[in-house]
Amino acid sequence: SVTGVQTCALPICGESRGSDTSNVIVVDAQGNAVSLLQSVFVPFGSGVLAGDTGILLNNRMRGFSTTGGDPNCVAPSKRPAQTLTPMLVTRDGGISAALNTPGGPGQTGTLAQFLVRTLAWGETAAQAIAAPRWAMTLKGRFILEESAPADVRSAVLAQEPEVDITPWGSVNYGSLIAFFRDGEGWAGCADSRRNAAVYGY
Repeated sequence: SVTGVQTCALPICGESRGSDTSNVIVVDAQGNAVSLLQSVFVPFGSGVLAGDTGILLNNRMRGFSTTGGDPNCVAPSKRPAQTLTPMLVTRDGGISAALNTPGGPGQTGTLAQFLVRTLAWGETAAQAIAAPRWAMTLKGRFILEESAPADVRSAVLAQEPEVDITPWGSVNYGSLIAFFRDGEGWAGCADSRRNAAVYGY
């Protein structure tokens, strides 16, 4: 059973952001969990429907290169590098958390920041999700959320003047959803950087 549903103490975005990746987490009464991230990478994906099913095929092979010697060059038995990183955290032989986020190249950074804050620093999921974030853009530029404290922004810019300070909720910061063990049950928290919610039954 879900013993609690936490909401993060940040306002809901008034603007819809990110239309090509959806994330869903399901946890059942036995503790089985699925962390699912579905993405067509860019709107309309490959532009190809699977017959008359209405299913739009994604274009994740866009990550491949055709340049010889490139680590991601097309070849048999290879998979393209990609940003999708749905995650399950295990402890004592069972699942202790399920989490994921959209956000392009910012996904791994968002998840890493959440895990450091909750597992190493002891923050609650709501605190970790609400905290200011840093991320990377598709062009490899480091960005910092404008919600970071002024002294942090100044310190970062002193070391890396090229860093962009970007608005709270920008697409690369994602929209993290997390379910985690809470005593004998589960609790969940959803990021308010985009439209997201958690439900318990």
